[in-house]
Amino acid sequence: MKKYTLIIVILFLAAAASAETRWDIARLGYGVKAGAGTSDVQHHDLETNHKTAYCIGGFVNYEQSRFLTLQMEALFAVKGYKLPSVDVLDENDEVVGQTGVEITITYAELPVMAKLTAPLGGKFRPFLIGGAFMALAVGSRQRISSGLLAVDWAVENVEKVDLGAIGGLGIDIKAGSGWFTIEARYDYSLLAAVKGEDQKSRALFFMFGYQW
Repeated sequence: MKKYTLIIVILFLAAAASAETRWDIARLGYGVKAGAGTSDVQHHDLETNHKTAYCIGGFVNYEQSRFLTLQMEALFAVKGYKLPSVDVLDENDEVVGQTGVEITITYAELPVMAKLTAPLGGKFRPFLIGGAFMALAVGSRQRISSGLLAVDWAVENVEKVDLGAIGGLGIDIKAGSGWFTIEARYDYSLLAAVKGEDQKSRALFFMFGYQW
């Protein structure tokens, strides 16, 4: 149960904070964002390497005060990891060589976050973000590569649901009628990526977006 505690606390605090102030439609914002970065897993039995990660989507937020904004996003996020040295077996289960394997998992992800903004005024608003996400695996792929040859097939034992924590920082820059956003974010999964294993995903994204 401890692995869910952080998510429950964050959602409870967000709900409690929003109840303190009467909702005002003028404080609602929306925008789009996309980013790239790197992802890997912890607790794998074999050596792993990072692979490139991507995300793209949109968000809505509510400015609770000058300091606090509540934000919900809907993203497609591509994560995974690489296994640089996997044994290749023949029909007698004898090792005949080694190859690299790249695991890619695509998620439909719903982050819920609190955004703490420094009240500096002007055209620049540095911020910290923290929260949680729930994700649904919508696709997966294993790629075995050797030289110029690559073969893909689906990963059958991927966990369909993922839960995790988010932390990051960034800055909003006034641009026209809205704000241009630059953000660095770290995602850490609390559930295993693969059934029956303890391989928890982690990803670092560098994101860019625009809010109206």
